[in-house]
Amino acid sequence: MSEFEKLENMDGQVINSKRKPKLIIEKYLRDESKHKDRDIATIHYDFALNNIFVQYQFGEGQITQSKRLFIKPTVANSKDFDPESVTEHIVYPYEGHLEPHESYTLLQEMLNAEIEAVRAISKLEDEVIEILENRSRERSECKLKINSLDWDRNYKTRKLLQIKKDKKLAVVERENAENIDYALPYLESGKIPYKYDKVSKIRDKVVSKFRQNTINQFIRVKNSFLKKESKMRSITMALEKDNLNVELKNEMLKLGSSMKNELEVLTLKLQRYKEIRAERYNNLVMYLNSKPEFKMLPPLKLLDSNGT
Repeated sequence: MSEFEKLENMDGQVINSKRKPKLIIEKYLRDESKHKDRDIATIHYDFALNNIFVQYQFGEGQITQSKRLFIKPTVANSKDFDPESVTEHIVYPYEGHLEPHESYTLLQEMLNAEIEAVRAISKLEDEVIEILENRSRERSECKLKINSLDWDRNYKTRKLLQIKKDKKLAVVERENAENIDYALPYLESGKIPYKYDKVSKIRDKVVSKFRQNTINQFIRVKNSFLKKESKMRSITMALEKDNLNVELKNEMLKLGSSMKNELEVLTLKLQRYKEIRAERYNNLVMYLNSKPEFKMLPPLKLLDSNGT
């Protein structure tokens, strides 16, 4: 783990693209070949406080850890080394305090390790910057070129979209049409003269298909109503907030007004569902009863306005 600080001038501009590390923490896994209390767990290289803090692993049965704090000296000569610059907290009986020459030797090892840590962090930063620069360059350059007039490439997609659009249009036309020959597809596939059982099955299919279509239509209207109702509720809740600007509030009021009109139309459709369903069913019954092919069958009964 590492923390960085930027070097800036008086105007707040960065004068050096390379950031200066403030703190580097290196973690070590336990080395089974070493004694437990001599296996270093973490080293803190603190450049702001100019010290190195070493914290060792827990020894067997220990509830505290051995620690050493090295204040980095201003001289490099072992003769001028101040042993007081090393603060030790050692858990006995694992090891004792270091002799002055041992402290100096260990400090030199820590300083060399610090230099390597700074190099590793600097190299990592260079690699990350290079990755980000390459990624930014790739995103700024449009490499994928698509010809919107390429009919061969987009033919299948357009065909599927057209089929889907035609199906929706057919449903709408069927719902709005006044005179529909429901039985024609079934009668055309049959053989003349029609037998009683065949004609009875055809009429049952026509009635069953009609009922299923009316149920599907009701479900579509109801789902549309629920979606618009939820959207209307969200708009109402948003308008109750005080942090809206005037322009956004006016846009939401227009949208809410339009949504309210659509909800009123859908509500009327749902309320008149039984009545309209009975009216359309009676039209179908009169059509089937008047069809010469169904004259041999007992006539179907009409429904009242309540659908019974």
